[in-house]
Amino acid sequence: MYLEDEYWREDFGEYPMWFMRRVNCFLGVPYALPPVGYFRFRKPQPPRWGGLWDASYFRPACPQRLDEIRNGIPDFPAANVSEDCLYMNIFVPNPNLEFDKSIYPVIVWFHSGDFVHGSSQLQP
Repeated sequence: MYLEDEYWREDFGEYPMWFMRRVNCFLGVPYALPPVGYFRFRKPQPPRWGGLWDASYFRPACPQRLDEIRNGIPDFPAANVSEDCLYMNIFVPNPNLEFDKSIYPVIVWFHSGDFVHGSSQLQP
């Protein structure tokens, strides 16, 4: 994996960058094929696509009881829920800025919700 111009390239594709001041964001990067149909309850399969992947917006949250969580989270997206929800958001320091270019730690963050509700787009 490496940065090159306006794209991040990896073994299974390339993504346009979305620039946010000090951080470059790659939103909605698939880490597996959607767990639907034949792939439901099976081991995740690597994602695949042809061409350019648009990583500039959040992808759907996994299915959940929206009626129960709207009381506590009124901003929860109404229509952006799907079984096709195996995506990750990646935030990296902007290489075009002047700062120490040493190695950075990796942070993995799982949104809250007790595995029954929540979404990365609520708390990016």
